[in-house]
Amino acid sequence: FGYAWDEERSMFEGVRKLAPGTLLRVRGASAGRPVRWWRPPRIAGAVSEERRADALVATLETVVAEHLVADVPIGLLLSGGLDSSVVAALACRRTTEPLRTISVGFEPCPDDERAHARRVAAHLGTRHEEIVLSPGDVMEDFQSGAWFYDDLFWDTGFVTSLAIYRLCRERGLKVVLVGEGSDEIFGGYRNFGLLGGRRFDRLPEGLHRYLFYRQYSGRQWGGELAGFVALVRRLRLEAGGDWFDTVRRYELRHQIPNNLNMKVDRASMASSVEARVPFQDRRVVEAACRAPREALLANGTNKHLLRLAARRARLLPDEIVDRPKFGMLMPGGWLAADPGLSALAAELVLAPDAWAGRLGVRPLVRAFFEGRARTWARHFRAHLAFGTLAWRLFVLELWTRAYRPAEVARRLAAARR
Repeated sequence: FGYAWDEERSMFEGVRKLAPGTLLRVRGASAGRPVRWWRPPRIAGAVSEERRADALVATLETVVAEHLVADVPIGLLLSGGLDSSVVAALACRRTTEPLRTISVGFEPCPDDERAHARRVAAHLGTRHEEIVLSPGDVMEDFQSGAWFYDDLFWDTGFVTSLAIYRLCRERGLKVVLVGEGSDEIFGGYRNFGLLGGRRFDRLPEGLHRYLFYRQYSGRQWGGELAGFVALVRRLRLEAGGDWFDTVRRYELRHQIPNNLNMKVDRASMASSVEARVPFQDRRVVEAACRAPREALLANGTNKHLLRLAARRARLLPDEIVDRPKFGMLMPGGWLAADPGLSALAAELVLAPDAWAGRLGVRPLVRAFFEGRARTWARHFRAHLAFGTLAWRLFVLELWTRAYRPAEVARRLAAARR
């Protein structure tokens, strides 16, 4: 899966997490079992989409206004996509001074969203800045970043996120509003259409649960299969048999806290920056969860409810409202194309005591780093798969070295000093 998908498990033996929406009572030296005090509400279908959209805007206006309360410099990460742009537009309605916005670009990289962010910033009249990252800018974060991500996960955005929040702090920002969580609750990812779409509704339930595992893990089988399939069965029961709502419940309860927020929270706190997430406010989440599939996947597009809300409130230009999803990750080609980054990764992944040897995949990743995977892989997707394997092994090596007992003792001793 690339991260610890379970609500309570962690990568460390004997260490468990307290899931969001649960409480734990501790008396003396004994602790009870976690008790869940909040669950996503059931779908409420008998509401017009216009009324639902207008109510969502009102809720977001209240939430964003509360998130703007701070006695330190505050700004917003603006990608130029729908989510961050909606938050920026609502924030600008509540601020007397021009809102500070920051967008991020990558060089070299064929895909760059900065032009869209400039368009939104000009439309809203914000004080706009740009951060441009190159492989050299993130090299130091590769060396130290794994320490901050205490529960191992592989998302390539972890290192760029560290650099982004470090540079935000250098620019004087201590609070940053971000758009994370919108795709997971408003149906922005392809998993909502694949696993929650109508064409899969008639599949046998056992096959459908297995497709969940295939889609989220990227594997045909594995040690997590039984536990994950059992989880999907429980989530579907909670969702009243609705597969779309089952996807949303998994995204909300497992993807957001264990994957998405792992990246955002650790990266921001590493530089003592507070990242605030208006879309993850309970009121916004509940409004989204009450919307049925038809309110979110409509007219051939995703996140229909949020787009309709932005359009009815005249928050943004139509070209921004209609923009498709574009994730902000480290450019995938950097690992193979940048000499310094590739050399660092190859040194760790192909070391004699590295995981690649113990797992029996050293020849595959060696071929990737030497460029031979392109010649004998039958199609481009196979090369991408080897690149993904190399990246995961690279992160695994960084994390393993950061959490060796001797290294942990050294860091703790330095912190005490």
